Amino acid sequence: MTATAPARTKLTLAAIQKGKLAAPPRILIYGPEGIGKTRLASECDGALLLDLEKGSAERDVARVKITRYDEVLDIVEALRHEQHEHRVLAIDTVTRLEGLVFDRICERTGKPSIEDVGGGYGKGYVAAADEFRLLFARLDELREQRNMAILLLGHSVVREFKNPEGENYDRYSLRMNEKNLSPLVREWCDLVGFATFDTVVKKGKGAMTGDRLIYTQRTAAFDAKSRYDLPAEIPLSWAEFSKALRAARAQKEAAK
Repeated sequence: MTATAPARTKLTLAAIQKGKLAAPPRILIYGPEGIGKTRLASECDGALLLDLEKGSAERDVARVKITRYDEVLDIVEALRHEQHEHRVLAIDTVTRLEGLVFDRICERTGKPSIEDVGGGYGKGYVAAADEFRLLFARLDELREQRNMAILLLGHSVVREFKNPEGENYDRYSLRMNEKNLSPLVREWCDLVGFATFDTVVKKGKGAMTGDRLIYTQRTAAFDAKSRYDLPAEIPLSWAEFSKALRAARAQKEAAK
């Protein structure tokens, strides 16, 4: 017996919305290991950390240790329907989340590797992108229904950039599948910040100042973006970061 599709409600011009819509931000902060991404999340008041990396033991933060992708979905649903006071959901890290999604797809299809799913030719990564889209839809529901911001943490990797305007060069990017998954994550987020040490060059040699910064604007060296009018550089501190974000959102609200 063939299932009948539910009747579609036809849209009318009454569905038009005017003005800017305020919603909690979707944030990605990525950078090298040890830069302080987990610490940043732990400084966030009201955060619930999904600890996929098992790296939060030394941090005073509400956490759930995650070992399977299904557990991520369980917590998102619980946050939607149960009473709680969390205002931010932090996933540490989206790089590890990618691996858990691969594991789930391999279990479901009975394949030993994501490369073998669907007969190969990248079909496993397409299936993983579909899983991420479903997760992002649930996270958007969480934002809208429970007014929660989403903070994704990720690791960086140095890859060669194929420059259409000249010679190729190396740059930092999010350490995920670069064809299907990394672009999907970056496009979904309202803010992509690259976290690293401040570096100065003197007489051809690089030296770190010891300052840890979040860069919010794309350069030749890394991916970054912001839908808010943020400074190009912000100290890697939740107090400083949230202060700059609040100011930018207030300015955007005042411009309506």
